[in-house]
Amino acid sequence: MFKDQYFRISLFNAFFYSIIVVPVQTFLAIVLAVAANSKIKGIKFFKATFFIPAITSSAAISMIFWMIYSRPGILNRFLSIFGFQPIAWLENPNTALPAIMVMNIWTTAGYFMVTFLAGLQDIPTSIYEAARIDGASPSKIFWKITVPMLRPQILFVMIMGLLVVCRFLIKYIF
Repeated sequence: MFKDQYFRISLFNAFFYSIIVVPVQTFLAIVLAVAANSKIKGIKFFKATFFIPAITSSAAISMIFWMIYSRPGILNRFLSIFGFQPIAWLENPNTALPAIMVMNIWTTAGYFMVTFLAGLQDIPTSIYEAARIDGASPSKIFWKITVPMLRPQILFVMIMGLLVVCRFLIKYIF
């Protein structure tokens, strides 16, 4: 099995996909959850906007990304403004995997945002108040309080992200 060229390529692609997509979607989901947890005007619209891709059917998402990535698609039209030639994003081996990675990050970040939002709302506000009284900066509060308190959710999101890759490996390779 390891002597098969296509197996090695598939294994490399799955590994590459995992080390890029899982951390990016996790970090993006945390940032979106922190933004959604803030008390600003229009936050319900913000939450709905980022959660819609998570509940949209795979067929609809595929059609949207086909319209973006096709040769006469939106992305190529935008790039032609700057003088770039059209690229067949999903047909080129060098651009297909990154294009799919972007699609997956976009569709899963909203779902995981809800997971982190639940975790954020479970953190006692007294911890944040004590940190502010002690003079902690917002970045220090985020990295020293918020992120460590979200460890269970981070572990869950990372395992779920890796399970998608494992499911792909089992379904298409083995």
